[in-house]
Amino acid sequence: MGQNMFSLISVIFGLVRRSSFIRRCASGVRANIKFLSKLGWQPMRIIQSLQQVYGNSAPSKSVVYEWIRRFKEGREAIEDDRRAGRPATATSEGTVALVRNLVEGDRRITIRRIAGMAGISLHSAFGILHETVGLRKLSVRWFPKALREEQLIRRVNLSRELLTKIEANETRFS
Repeated sequence: MGQNMFSLISVIFGLVRRSSFIRRCASGVRANIKFLSKLGWQPMRIIQSLQQVYGNSAPSKSVVYEWIRRFKEGREAIEDDRRAGRPATATSEGTVALVRNLVEGDRRITIRRIAGMAGISLHSAFGILHETVGLRKLSVRWFPKALREEQLIRRVNLSRELLTKIEANETRFS
């Protein structure tokens, strides 16, 4: 590879070095690794260039080798893969069932009391009630956010019945 190409790479790395955002951003480093590996640079040369540009912030040899391998295997994305993270223990089936039973037993129960009885945080209790169980508090009582299917069907049937009576010009709606 000619000296001109090396100069071009040095200019690119210089621009990247001046950008504090990209310097701190792992995807910027990975973009450089991807670019240089696609140019056919050897891993040690890539590592040396990264160390020259990033200094102590440069990725380790093993990280560089790993990303070169991924890119050679056809990976295109330079971002991290999503991770599962810590399993959600508060929203386990048992906890959700307990919260549901507590609310069904007392529609006036508070989130603080639910959290205490279930042994979970206030935030978790609120999330279970609103997102998982689908309840909201109206006038000190817990109500479903959405209609159950049988309630929805009943409302549709009543609406159709009323519409039929209106269209027939009936004056009594018994």
